[in-house]
Amino acid sequence: MRGLHFGSLDPFLAATTLVAFAAGSWYMLVGKHVPEPYLDEVFHIRQADNYVHHRWYVWDPKITTPPGLYFLPSLPFLLVNDNQPVDTGYFRVWNYTAILLLVFLVMDILKRKSNTRNGGTGLKDVAWFAKTELVHHTVNICLFPPLFFFYALFYTDVWSGVSVLLAYRCYLARSGPGAVVVVGLLSLLFRQTNIFWVSIFVGGLTFCDTICIGEDGSKFPHKPTIRDIIKPKKLHASAYDPLISEAFLEDYIKSVISYVVAAAADLPSVAWPLTPYLTILSAFGALVALNGSVVLGK
Repeated sequence: MRGLHFGSLDPFLAATTLVAFAAGSWYMLVGKHVPEPYLDEVFHIRQADNYVHHRWYVWDPKITTPPGLYFLPSLPFLLVNDNQPVDTGYFRVWNYTAILLLVFLVMDILKRKSNTRNGGTGLKDVAWFAKTELVHHTVNICLFPPLFFFYALFYTDVWSGVSVLLAYRCYLARSGPGAVVVVGLLSLLFRQTNIFWVSIFVGGLTFCDTICIGEDGSKFPHKPTIRDIIKPKKLHASAYDPLISEAFLEDYIKSVISYVVAAAADLPSVAWPLTPYLTILSAFGALVALNGSVVLGK
């Protein structure tokens, strides 16, 4: 092992190869033993087939999710109106091809999170075993059983997951408001419940980022009281947010109060970064109001 070096290992290529091989084996196995649409694939494939053949106004009322997944297989057919039937394998392979994007997003997010914890150290500066660990974590996530199962089927789960990860990457990369809104709305085209991840969850993280914590020379006492927390901002940190390992039940309550107080003290500065997420939430609310329900169809 002393003479074995991994310095030239390309983590993305290694992770993609491993995931693609495992998922490809599963894809071929399912195609061999379950060649016909499986369970809800009956509805998904039938609707996607309508789009492939340019029947854009045909909608199956039994489908309860938005049409994002069904647009993907229609892309190669946008300029060609071919009336020939399309087999089940064509639709299923779209989820398999999502592996490339999934591996890229998972690995990029892990690198960005690692860089944040390590003070900005880039991947090129870490030892070979850190690269191997990156590949290991990426493959573990991409082979998560509930996700892995759908690599071989035409369901919304895989592309929905890709869109949510893309939204989270936008947050980590500090992308502009326009990109955040576009990606968020795109994610909602795959699944309505993504509203939590692309608006509320990421918006909550952005909110917390706008409130500084533990400024030098202005920290809270070790065990602050409610009075300590609502003191003027200049006397202490903007938010009381202890480590979970050091927190008790009352600390969670104090943390919430401190964030609310800090936000109220500087509302314009806190509200502006949340505009993209509020825009996504408003668009979703308008859709629910027009549809009369979160669920589409019957």
